[in-house]
Amino acid sequence: MTIRLGGALAAMLALGACVGSPAEGPFEFFDAVTNDPLRGRAPPPGLDREGYPNLASVPPLPVRGAASTREELTRALGDARIQSQGPLVSGAPIPPPPSGSDSPVPLNPPAPPRLAAAPRI
Repeated sequence: MTIRLGGALAAMLALGACVGSPAEGPFEFFDAVTNDPLRGRAPPPGLDREGYPNLASVPPLPVRGAASTREELTRALGDARIQSQGPLVSGAPIPPPPSGSDSPVPLNPPAPPRLAAAPRI
């Protein structure tokens, strides 16, 4: 009997030590776990609709591309993976950018800015 009482006392002391800030304690933790989780917060959107959440409102799967396009992409990704595992060779030509990519990243760095002439002192 005293062992159980000692174990319960040790558990209560350990729970009391689990305090993150002065406003948090075992009672506040128990209150947060057992009460309404949305208390003091705005409800999530769509909570007022019937049957929330409605899994029938999930959009259909997107249309898959042609098998040849997927195979070409898979092959290109495999080639890129093999190339990325090898060491970089200094002075090697830079490979061309992928076809069809309208990337906003330029191929070459910008030229250094031209500085205005300093006035004579």
